[in-house]
Amino acid sequence: MPVDKLLVNEFVHKFFGFRNLKEKYWFIGKEEGGGNTRAEFENRIDAWVKLGKNTLVDVTKYPEIIGINIFFVEPVKLQST
Repeated sequence: MPVDKLLVNEFVHKFFGFRNLKEKYWFIGKEEGGGNTRAEFENRIDAWVKLGKNTLVDVTKYPEIIGINIFFVEPVKLQST
């Protein structure tokens, strides 16, 4: 499904990353990598919409929806920083 410009604008300005604003710590930023093609970008916007278009989303559900769950299934792949 092609994404309209208003939705892209909302995604870029509203989606900060992962966790819950009520938590003591937040993970700000889209650290899952990818999004290099239009299809990957649209997949990420679709996932954000499915999760309610919130400023912060669940750190395990979003990657699962976009198909990048290597950090949350056994064997867990460690990510270098």
